[in-house]
Amino acid sequence: SGHGVCDEGVHGLGHCVCAAGYMGPACDAVCPSAQGRPCAGHGACTWNATGIAACTCHADLVLGYWTGAACTQCRAGYAGPTCSTLCPVSCSGHGACDEGLSGTGRCECHLGWGGMRCEAECPGGASLPCNGRGGCLADATCSCMASSILGYWSGPGCLDCAPGYSGPDCLDYCPRSPDLQVCAGRGMCSAGQCICTPGYCGPACEAMAD
Repeated sequence: SGHGVCDEGVHGLGHCVCAAGYMGPACDAVCPSAQGRPCAGHGACTWNATGIAACTCHADLVLGYWTGAACTQCRAGYAGPTCSTLCPVSCSGHGACDEGLSGTGRCECHLGWGGMRCEAECPGGASLPCNGRGGCLADATCSCMASSILGYWSGPGCLDCAPGYSGPDCLDYCPRSPDLQVCAGRGMCSAGQCICTPGYCGPACEAMAD
């Protein structure tokens, strides 16, 4: 078929030796190809009695775990440009593996869950992560809001006001001393005002009482 040569001569077998990308007794079966190579270089081309050339894709740690007609995709459960990164066995029912050629092989967790296998529920619960006052990070800890509109929050579940703020919405700015200590370190802040410890006075408890 013009896609190979005959193994001829005294020691020849009289069979066609096919060029790369062709199979069959007459080298007329075309192998699936991609990226300019049979089976994209990620498998071996085989031929069966029905006259069809097909790819048998690689499946090992060194060469990767491939699938697809031309071995151009990662098998389910594998990720990375070489399809050799194994996904976790489970994402705990709270996420899915980021698989495929551009995938990381890590669990991508549903909202309100974190951890390597999405096994940890975020503070505040999955239905209201971080009590609606922050965002849940990949390790299931909270990054609390710091907003002049929504408040300045702190704590594991974003239930406390950040240092220097008070009030029901954590929007009241607490007075500070010249060295920026809240209530000069000599009192506590409530509703944006300092309640000084005995012996101190002033808006930020910066002065000693007479």
